[in-house]
Amino acid sequence: MEVQFGPNPVDEKNLVFKFQRKIKVFNTEDPLPNRGYNLVASSSKYGIVFVASPDGYLSAYSLSELIDKSKDGLHLTVKLQEKPTHIAVSCDNELLAVTGGQLLCIYKVTDFQNQNVSPSLSLRCDVSPSTFVSAMQWNPCIPDSLVIVFFDGTLLACQASTSQVKKVQSKGRCLCWSPKGKQFVTGNSDGTLTQYKPDLTAAKSVPAPKLFEGAPLEALAIYWISTFQFAVVYKNATDNSRPAVTIVNTPKAGQATCLNYEDVCYSTGSNRPWYYYLLGLAPWNLILASSSNGMEIATVASADGTSWVQWSLVNQLLPLFHKGLIISCRSCYYNTAKV
Repeated sequence: MEVQFGPNPVDEKNLVFKFQRKIKVFNTEDPLPNRGYNLVASSSKYGIVFVASPDGYLSAYSLSELIDKSKDGLHLTVKLQEKPTHIAVSCDNELLAVTGGQLLCIYKVTDFQNQNVSPSLSLRCDVSPSTFVSAMQWNPCIPDSLVIVFFDGTLLACQASTSQVKKVQSKGRCLCWSPKGKQFVTGNSDGTLTQYKPDLTAAKSVPAPKLFEGAPLEALAIYWISTFQFAVVYKNATDNSRPAVTIVNTPKAGQATCLNYEDVCYSTGSNRPWYYYLLGLAPWNLILASSSNGMEIATVASADGTSWVQWSLVNQLLPLFHKGLIISCRSCYYNTAKV
């Protein structure tokens, strides 16, 4: 796949992150051995923020309690059946999925308005104890459908309403659903991309780009922008060098191309296992990127939804977690007239 460098960053003053509050959510000195944890989720419909702790607890905070500095941040805490690594709220804000790799628990969000909370569904994942969850994501349009990819490539698709589980072996390391939820894509351990139907049937494969002087690649994170365009983070599989954020274009007719924006988070070391997070804000044509070894959240934006450029912001957003202790709540303001 042909690779070119992306455009230079541009200054942008219309996007501002406003600091709200810092609050300690759990205490732990234990190292987190895996990569790619997702321990925060929210249900905007019910105004609830969920925080999972590595020692095996799940806390539900009222958003109004979190952002009001005059309040103590009262919350409900639930003991989990295993130490969690990933939590996620469904697209209709009604279901919360929690997993630590061996067990998938589905909660009803409305149950957290009561003191006694238990899963409405618990499923064994039946994967190797030596592997761990790389990514978990709900379908953005079908409320009860989610997919999990494990580090060893195991793909697990679950339909919560029927308790149906399907599983196949792949090379996947990260995943993202298409905007309409008709397919999902995995970024793979060999740098390729694979599109799957919800029944886990492979539909299309995209070759790996020739990054890092031809060294073998692995994909760390992926965001499905549109039918033929993806944001993908690649890492050199042979060393600890900094990853590269790319935009991969896969036109229906013609060869796939790749724009390399390099490490947009300006990561400062490799103290933690390398991982990247990509969060797309489709209505604004924004992609927020954060690195496990970076102190900034970077912004990549598009005026037309096709051509992307990195924005240099006056006020940067710090990582959501700092040593697993503090969650930062910030408001985001943007002048949408420019997009």
